[in-house]
Amino acid sequence: MSLEIAYEEDDAADEIDLDHVSSVQEQLGQEFEPDYLDFLGHRNGGRPIRKYFKAGKHKKAVGKFLCIIEDCETSDHGDDDVSVVWSQINERLNEHLIPFASVENSEDFLCFNYENKKDIPEIVLWRGLESTDGNPELIPIATTFRKFVSNLSKV
Repeated sequence: MSLEIAYEEDDAADEIDLDHVSSVQEQLGQEFEPDYLDFLGHRNGGRPIRKYFKAGKHKKAVGKFLCIIEDCETSDHGDDDVSVVWSQINERLNEHLIPFASVENSEDFLCFNYENKKDIPEIVLWRGLESTDGNPELIPIATTFRKFVSNLSKV
């Protein structure tokens, strides 16, 4: 089953470069799971049409899936690169968290959480305003990236 989904507009970054993905994984200290790499292979970032997910008792929306690009300084998508976002918030994360999507109208990000599962990370909502240095505030969202994507809705 493919994880390809529909997007609002054509605002994706260029195709991912697998050599660059390897260097990003080294930088972040984690390997991305195959489902996520497959997902990026179909589209490298963007605003999905099916964007709503449950976070506890609340409904939230994916603002944008982050991309992985080589030249962040000259790209129009540089601010949406996984490495760039990670470097901006990593002090309030921990070594097990990697952001992969922004949350609409908030300072929050959806993250892979590698703490309990090294190969297939869980999906959590990192609450930006509630997190402090070394003490991330997290809400569990899904046990896998595949489950997260398949549970996204239009409303």
